Amino acid sequence: MAVNRNEIARRIAHRGNYDIGIAQEFLKHYEDVIIEALEGGEEIKQGKLWKILLHEVPFKKAYNGLEKEYFDRHAKRIPKFKPLSRIEAIELPSNKPNKRE
Repeated sequence: MAVNRNEIARRIAHRGNYDIGIAQEFLKHYEDVIIEALEGGEEIKQGKLWKILLHEVPFKKAYNGLEKEYFDRHAKRIPKFKPLSRIEAIELPSNKPNKRE
């Protein structure tokens, strides 16, 4: 199950004793600030959870297999997600049973 924005707002409201509407509005503004920062060329770091880096992708001639032709892929910067220590420390058991041979 994916935890969406509304579920995150509900959990924040419950944990911090806030109104759920305020938590939802805060998260909407939070997303907007993240997007504006990335569009401005800034990198984002969220505590010890994650970091979004802007990775430089160089110009290259790429091949379109459907159209069977080459095209120019222009140089650009793309967002790249990097988990930090608190996320990397998480280890959950597998949902699949162990199989011994």
